[in-house]
Amino acid sequence: MRVSTRWFLILFLVASVADFTTTIYGIRFGFSEANPVLAARLGNLWMFTLTYLVYTVVGLALLWFTLKMTKFSPVFGIFAGFFVLLKTLPAVNNSLLLAGIQPTSFAFTAVRWLLRLV
Repeated sequence: MRVSTRWFLILFLVASVADFTTTIYGIRFGFSEANPVLAARLGNLWMFTLTYLVYTVVGLALLWFTLKMTKFSPVFGIFAGFFVLLKTLPAVNNSLLLAGIQPTSFAFTAVRWLLRLV
């Protein structure tokens, strides 16, 4: 079964909104932001939101481009799925932390490892 471009984009956007919401909620409880660029903007909610919005728009554009490239090679579909999965990890991690559950070491480590690459 082939998942449409629209569903990949919707899943990415839902994961992005969930990450943003759980991050803002977590900050109110004294948690910290793992992304150093976003962490630097936590003092100004508007700048934090604008920066997050730019990240989301760029992510959606890259995902859309990757999905369009599946016309040339189906391998790009695997990348798109992995890309959406990676976007869900911070939201899942934040949700676990907010629920008082230690996140799996994979989710936490994967996010930190990816942030070091940027």
